[in-house]
Amino acid sequence: MLSPLTSVGGIAALAAVREAASAVGNGFSFAKELVRQASGKEAEASEADQANTAYSRFSASLGQFADRLRQRLAQIGVDLTSALELSADGLGGIEAEGPEPDRAALEALLASDESLQREFTNLASEHAELTGHSRHDFGLLLTPAGVEILPE
Repeated sequence: MLSPLTSVGGIAALAAVREAASAVGNGFSFAKELVRQASGKEAEASEADQANTAYSRFSASLGQFADRLRQRLAQIGVDLTSALELSADGLGGIEAEGPEPDRAALEALLASDESLQREFTNLASEHAELTGHSRHDFGLLLTPAGVEILPE
């Protein structure tokens, strides 16, 4: 029986030793079983690092898209003073919402610029991979100060 003074780390170590000892009884070596357990924890940490890296890449891509979109809007004379919403229309296109004439200018820009359409579609796909949501539910809010993902 364990003493109430046994540390949590001691309990975890004891559990690992018991699991390794059980595996030895099933034909695995004690050392191999300890290595297997450690590898599993390293794999979990590696998966978390990969997820953080993927989210960082997505955030950078989102910021670059927003900057590029703002620049293109400025080139056609749109002074972005209010928020504009972009969302996937479910058919592979992009819907724009916001006050006129900014919304109409944004729609015309998106209709004429395939690279912006492709970037938006790529962002929707990346977001879907990161969150498990549908890429067809993706939307963002472009403001003079930044960009944010719309809740799904």
